[in-house]
Amino acid sequence: QFSSIGSLSEKWLNQFISALDSSSTRDVDPISNNDTSGRKKNGKVKQHHTPLSSRMKIIWPTMDEIRRSIEGYQGGGSVPGKIKNLEKDFLLPLYHHWSSLNIGSGGGGSDPLKTARHVPHIKTFVQPSSSASSSIEWLVLTSHNLSTAAWGQLQQKSDSYTANEKVLFIRSWELGVFISPATLANAMA
Repeated sequence: QFSSIGSLSEKWLNQFISALDSSSTRDVDPISNNDTSGRKKNGKVKQHHTPLSSRMKIIWPTMDEIRRSIEGYQGGGSVPGKIKNLEKDFLLPLYHHWSSLNIGSGGGGSDPLKTARHVPHIKTFVQPSSSASSSIEWLVLTSHNLSTAAWGQLQQKSDSYTANEKVLFIRSWELGVFISPATLANAMA
């Protein structure tokens, strides 16, 4: 869940998801995209062929959810998004509602603090556990929106001595907190 979507390409989003996926990054050098486990195929890591819709869900409010929120249409100001960025074909199957309650109809679910009716501005990225349990691999609570400006983009290094070297170019530096079960266990010890 985040509050803004930049101008993304499907290729970048696939690379971003692969970089976040803890099951696919254990043996991969994220800059060179080389498999360090000895399971190389032509020097490159095998690309995911799993559809984006089964690897990522984007929590994003609908216009009706904004309208029915406590803030009304003014609440939409905390969730900016250009139509051309939001309506890309590869993103459409990824969208999911931000409120699990049937807001505005007086029914559905318990929400004693009325938090489900406030327009979200929090940025949360979560990787569910690959096991059937309801646990997570990690969670990042951050100021990053879903954009190449915030998360960065690999680019060729521009000096002539390192023509084949790639660098991560980030336009907008953000701050976040990474939490994992191991992090919590260490904090409790």
